[in-house]
Amino acid sequence: MNHVHLTYSPNHVLLILTIEDLVGLNPVRWVHNRPADELRVVSMASSIFRNRAAFDTVLHLHYNTAENRYEILDGLHRYSAIKHIYDNNSQINPDFITGNEYGYGRSATWFYNASILVSLHIDKSPGELHVIFENLNKTVPISEIYIPPATDETQFRKQRIIDAAADWQRRFPKHFSASNSFQMPNMNRDRFMDILAEVYDKSEDKDLTNILNRTNEHFAALVKLGRHKVSDATLKKCSETGCWLFVYKGDALISALV
Repeated sequence: MNHVHLTYSPNHVLLILTIEDLVGLNPVRWVHNRPADELRVVSMASSIFRNRAAFDTVLHLHYNTAENRYEILDGLHRYSAIKHIYDNNSQINPDFITGNEYGYGRSATWFYNASILVSLHIDKSPGELHVIFENLNKTVPISEIYIPPATDETQFRKQRIIDAAADWQRRFPKHFSASNSFQMPNMNRDRFMDILAEVYDKSEDKDLTNILNRTNEHFAALVKLGRHKVSDATLKKCSETGCWLFVYKGDALISALV
């Protein structure tokens, strides 16, 4: 294979690719990997393009020869940020009304020609991929819903949680943060999914959106009645957006949702 920098085994190699080559592979999210958080993707893309830093990172991909498909095991947010820049800078006609901080007409030659390391696994079994995935994420907190084996039941559970979290994030984007630490009244998307997973398992009501709406109204009433104190900044933001869910955190939030 072209671009091979180092061969670990017949089905594991280290590649050096340009960004142009990487995007040309058209890699997709591995089925058990968490979906990318759009808020984090845009933030990363903006930082990459603004600072023009070298891509001092390694993406981990799997190549399925039977389906001729590259799958992203680790580095989905980094790749999504790269693809976000690529798609925007590749536009031929700029939108002068909304603007485009990434330029247009493929003007960012430094970006397309930049090099990046790719650790490529080839034709691994599902079991081997799970081991690789878990080892890669031992030091990185990920939502626990991506760890259980894929059965019909766990897939249904996972999809319900993903859908509920995505719906809440679409409705209240200003309340989601890329930071893992809780900053009232904001929440990290993956930590939110962890909470929803626990609520789903503990509650008899499996309609997570209904639970969230009901709890949001309850929290709003508590604050407005003076039974739960929040800062002036939090009160102002929640009043403007209508999202009161994150005026509680951790176990207190879970207890209220269950």
